[in-house]
Amino acid sequence: MYKILVEKLKKNFILQYLHKCFLILNEYIHIYLYPINYSKIKRYLSKNKATINTIKDYVLKSKKEKFRKIIFVIDGDLEETGGVETRIKKTIDFLISRNFVPIIIAKENKFRLITNCFFIKFSFENSLTLKFFIKITKKIKPEYIEFQLKSVSAEILAYIGKKQINELKKISRTGILFHSQQYFLLEKQIKRFDSIISVSTDWLKKFKNLQHKIYKIPNCITIQNENWHYSGQTKILYISRFSKDKIQHVRNLISLCKIYKFSIDIAGAGEVQFIKDAINFAKSKNVDINFIGQINSIQYLRKNLNNILFVAGVGQVILEATSFNIPSFVITNHKNASFSQFVTKDNVKIITEYNCVLNKLKIFGNEFEKFIKDIPNNLDKYCVKDYIETNYSVEKIMNAYIRACRIKGN
Repeated sequence: MYKILVEKLKKNFILQYLHKCFLILNEYIHIYLYPINYSKIKRYLSKNKATINTIKDYVLKSKKEKFRKIIFVIDGDLEETGGVETRIKKTIDFLISRNFVPIIIAKENKFRLITNCFFIKFSFENSLTLKFFIKITKKIKPEYIEFQLKSVSAEILAYIGKKQINELKKISRTGILFHSQQYFLLEKQIKRFDSIISVSTDWLKKFKNLQHKIYKIPNCITIQNENWHYSGQTKILYISRFSKDKIQHVRNLISLCKIYKFSIDIAGAGEVQFIKDAINFAKSKNVDINFIGQINSIQYLRKNLNNILFVAGVGQVILEATSFNIPSFVITNHKNASFSQFVTKDNVKIITEYNCVLNKLKIFGNEFEKFIKDIPNNLDKYCVKDYIETNYSVEKIMNAYIRACRIKGN
């Protein structure tokens, strides 16, 4: 009978409205009248018994090996590739070296490089699922819980209120980490978290009452022994997530390369539309591009170090390239491609302060042509490895992260 009604809903606007009212009423009944305990969580998650088994295994292993427990809640999916995923992996690797083992909770985990911690597939679909999450957290008893927000319109914030945060804080310290700016964020949504962390904190300065617990923790790099050298190479490497918001980036790079006939290797994974757009645009500009698939950036750069003229991209990609002293080109999302910038000894401080992203940073100048003219005798100014190592090493940034979370070190 219910299935027949659902079919009718698709054809009848009034029934659709009534059905929506029913769902809202049903949720409120569950939230306020439905008693929840751990046995009912098991029934709720009966379709995914792996989740229950993961919780059990994590708790038992922590008791046996005496490692320290942390919950990372990701708002959305862990994708196949991306700066956020790379940052999370580095955080996990560092924490494991300090006897912490995080358990990750997310909708999906497509990031194959994260293999050394536990994963729970869980969706925060409504306030009821958040109540289940609180019960799960009580079962795990971590010493720190962190909500990591990837999207600019984080869904999970709609379900985290004063009551839920206070319940979590009875279990452990609770923090929130922003991987991107939240344009419509309100102070009341985050003021009860113990720590508020962001790659860039400029946009959080409006919350004057919260500055005592807002911390800037930028991306970091592993120090590399190898160094890039120019030997006449003409290949450009562009590394990115293939998504709609990156299309302008690759178009800008192609536009700048058309005069010099450089060939471009494009590494990454994501949307098919990105690939189609890049191919069509490159053909229109008569530029040679080659998609090489998803790569491990550090391993690939080490192996192909002196086959690359420069690396292009934004964010984490730039830090990784500069750690080898490879000239690095930060591409703007502005339609004027000439707003893009090479990282130099003169601008490395300001560019890295903005996480190697030029959306808000306004630096002008025809840097692409300047770079071409600097080949081969004036390339030293693009070698910024010393500055990057001093200010963005894993050890320095991750220790700052531990202090921001106020987690006791070993």
